[in-house]
Amino acid sequence: MDVRGFANSIAWTSSLAGFIRVANFIINQLSLRLIDPANLGRQSFKLDLLYSSVQQLSKDSVGLAALNGSISSQQSINLSFLAIPLNVISLFIARVTFFRSLDGVGDDNDYNAALLLYTVAILVESLVEPLKLQAIRRAEVKRRLLVDSVAFATKSIGTLVLLSKYGQSHSLSSHAAGQLNYSLIQLLAYITDYLSEARVIFPGRLSNESAFHKQSTAALRALTTQALIKLGLTQGDKYIISTHLSDADQGAFALADNYGSIVARVALLPIEENSRVYFSSKVSAQQCASVLRLLLHAYTLLLCVLPAFIPSYAQSVLQVLLPQYSTSSALSILPHYSIYIPFMAYNGILESYLHSTATSVLIDRHSRFLTLLSLLLMPSIYTALAHSSTSLHPIIIVYANIANLGARSVYAYSYASRTLGDADRNASSGLSMKSILPHKLVILACVVAGAVTHYSKLSYSLVAHFAIGGICGVSICVLIVITERARVMSVIKDVKQHRADKSK
Repeated sequence: MDVRGFANSIAWTSSLAGFIRVANFIINQLSLRLIDPANLGRQSFKLDLLYSSVQQLSKDSVGLAALNGSISSQQSINLSFLAIPLNVISLFIARVTFFRSLDGVGDDNDYNAALLLYTVAILVESLVEPLKLQAIRRAEVKRRLLVDSVAFATKSIGTLVLLSKYGQSHSLSSHAAGQLNYSLIQLLAYITDYLSEARVIFPGRLSNESAFHKQSTAALRALTTQALIKLGLTQGDKYIISTHLSDADQGAFALADNYGSIVARVALLPIEENSRVYFSSKVSAQQCASVLRLLLHAYTLLLCVLPAFIPSYAQSVLQVLLPQYSTSSALSILPHYSIYIPFMAYNGILESYLHSTATSVLIDRHSRFLTLLSLLLMPSIYTALAHSSTSLHPIIIVYANIANLGARSVYAYSYASRTLGDADRNASSGLSMKSILPHKLVILACVVAGAVTHYSKLSYSLVAHFAIGGICGVSICVLIVITERARVMSVIKDVKQHRADKSK
């Protein structure tokens, strides 16, 4: 896959996924009106935490190893099926350790039924994981998006219908039933698709190769160790939230996360998934540098634009969509996601490159860095929480996450700069900071827009406030197109020249 193919894949995936996620986001907002903050907190930081922890561990270990472009298709299939026992084992450990203490939330039959349904959904999705990994490896963007679209739509609509019918009494089990429905649809869709084309989807061994690639097996061991460490870093804050905050405060934090991470779910996840396949394929260092430079530059633009608007419009959006939450602690959390989201983007793309290109020795070194970071960060969070008021706890956790992502991004950026050449010596093909920073006029425009929108929030009506924000947003977009056109065209020219030189 060349840069143009990667760009087309990103464009298709992001646009369709964006439409799907936004539609589901709208449906979910209707669902949020039917669930109280306490149950929202229990769903997000207990049930969803169990589900996401198991899924993340599998994706960051077996998933990365199976997507390695240097192994054969059958060896990739063999590796991907290791996700099934890994998910079962991690689910069992989670249930008998941390989540065992959550089973007895009073005698809440709704919660216990929901926990059982989530457990079944995780087991079903364990069977889906190998099939999904093969679809990602073959870059079957349209097929994968179609399956995900139908599954997400059915989950969202089904949950809304169940919540509308059963209301507050069974809100948790309604969400759990929607999650199980999502897993079952994915399983049926992938199995039907693979069987209809008579593809090899089961583990096996070819006569001319071993069942497992030696280097990939070593990488899998290193990635599994690292995945466990990353799980503590990325989900550790949620474990802290689930044990240190009340259910109502957890619900407010979950609402803020629901709004604050929509950009990550709509745009960043498809880019990260496609980049793993791209970086694992046999592309030149210059092509990798071109893709990384463009994405890092785009994410830096995001870091300039979001703080100009999110702090001024967080309360306004809540007033329109969920007025009952407009005075909750979610209002104090959302503005800080304007910094959190770009750091999520930096870390996602940079670690995708690291995991796709690093040897097992380098991955082990990265794991040691993550261990050290975890040992420094977790006690710091507990200390900060112990010596601060409860109203500051969610904000402390957000900035702890930003520090975590920032440190990991710096490490991965350092690796990318070393492997892609001396960035300072050749800014057009490296990863110099100069090539990543936006134009000065864009930075200035964002500062001015932030001041203008903040003033309009205090001085004008809600309608006028949104109108002023729209004018500022369009103006910044036009300025970005004008100032960044030359940069984008320069990258395209470099890629075309490189391909021409390679074909000679």
